[in-house]
Amino acid sequence: MKTEIAEYSPTVAAMAELRNMYENAVFDVTTPIGMAKAIAARRELREVRVNLEKLRKELKAPALERSRLIDAEAKALTTQIEAMEEPIDKQIKAEEERKAAEKAERERIERERLEALHRRVADIRAMAVGCVGASAENIRGQIVTLEQTEIDESFGEMQADAATAKEETLTKMESMHAATVAAEAEAERLRIEHQKLEAARKAQEEQAARDRAELAKLRAEQEAREQAARAEMEKQQEAERQRLAAERAEQERLQAIEDAKRAQVEAEARAKREAEQREIERQRAEIEEQRRKVEAERLAQEEAARKVQSGYQMLESFVERFGADKEFQPIVRQINKWLDGKKEQVAA
Repeated sequence: MKTEIAEYSPTVAAMAELRNMYENAVFDVTTPIGMAKAIAARRELREVRVNLEKLRKELKAPALERSRLIDAEAKALTTQIEAMEEPIDKQIKAEEERKAAEKAERERIERERLEALHRRVADIRAMAVGCVGASAENIRGQIVTLEQTEIDESFGEMQADAATAKEETLTKMESMHAATVAAEAEAERLRIEHQKLEAARKAQEEQAARDRAELAKLRAEQEAREQAARAEMEKQQEAERQRLAAERAEQERLQAIEDAKRAQVEAEARAKREAEQREIERQRAEIEEQRRKVEAERLAQEEAARKVQSGYQMLESFVERFGADKEFQPIVRQINKWLDGKKEQVAA
């Protein structure tokens, strides 16, 4: 075995003899002599090892002291260099931070500008939603307002989108206006039809009253004739008993015929009135059902429009309030993306 450390040469030389003596040595430690030999061998090897460790520390001590001096002086020099370096570093970092802040501010202003443009385009498209459930007159007013809205350079790169939104929204609002005009015309027609039915019902009631008056008149006339006949019969009761009896029989026959005719007239008039009343009630119920359906559809449309508008306002309020916070940027982008998608569906 060779060594690069000259001081270790005696130990290296002794190693050959020690290896011959003790390498793979087996001692009979079960006997006193064998145990003594093992203890003596261990002591000899331990002395060599301890002496080697002491020599190692003696040889390393000067190197450790130099290493300590090297570290101490390097630390002192480093402190002096850092004292000169730190002010320069602060200047560089301050400028970098200033530039970063300016860049962030420019990005914020640009982002807010684009968001404002998107909101303006969204406001144009939302005008159609605001017309849901409105009257034809109000819808026409919104159409005029939108037609007078100028799509100019203030929309920037969104000018084409704004122009498209205006055109599509006007088309949608025109369609809604036409549908509302038709619905209002239908409602007016139903109202007039209802008035006509009411007039017909009143006419029927008046006719029934006239029929009752006519029947009462006939009954009164009949009673007057009967009274006259009875008076005449009383005057001639004794002299003309046989004739009066025959006349009474004839009168009763005529009375039966008259009663039968009167009963038939009353039954026919009653049946006619009842049939006409049933038809009036049927038509009235049909008109009322149509009115309820129209009203239910109008209320449903208004409720849906309110919910949509409320949802849009909540999301837009969130974007407006937290749009500048970096922490909420992913959420703001998702909301804007979702709103754009929904508004495109509405436009479609």
